Amino acid sequence: MKKVKQTIITTLTILLSAWILYGQLNASSQPHEAVEKAAKKEGIHLNETAITHLEDNHAYTLYYTDDSYGFALTEKNMFGWKVVNFIEGLPLTEALANYGYSFSNGVMHGIVTSFVSGVQIGEQGSNIQNVPGQNLRVWYNVNVTPEDAKSIKFISKNGLEF
Repeated sequence: MKKVKQTIITTLTILLSAWILYGQLNASSQPHEAVEKAAKKEGIHLNETAITHLEDNHAYTLYYTDDSYGFALTEKNMFGWKVVNFIEGLPLTEALANYGYSFSNGVMHGIVTSFVSGVQIGEQGSNIQNVPGQNLRVWYNVNVTPEDAKSIKFISKNGLEF
């Protein structure tokens, strides 16, 4: 009986150790590191991870590829940060700038040129990030609903809404 008990304890210890090791290998200490690791695994070529927007135990990391942008939603667990979803952005082209936007997984986002000084959803201003090497900027808001899309405003440099 004593050998059976020892065997069960040893087996459970090995399984627990393997689970902890697996969790540590698949998590990162920073959200952007988790995004880079997951993108490599998914075959997404990242040019740059630009900014991380923290919301409690979640982070939204803006990243750029050769011809588009996107967001990676990461969650913090007991081992560190892990990507739970990639959110596709729009192609980085001026043709889509200053009027188009996309909504997915609670993130509303789009592209603007330097003509636009700000984007508002209701009374909330958007986060705006310059695209490296281009005359484009990505704007985004997190934790928004489809209803919020009805109150989007683009504000020009001279303060006019369009």
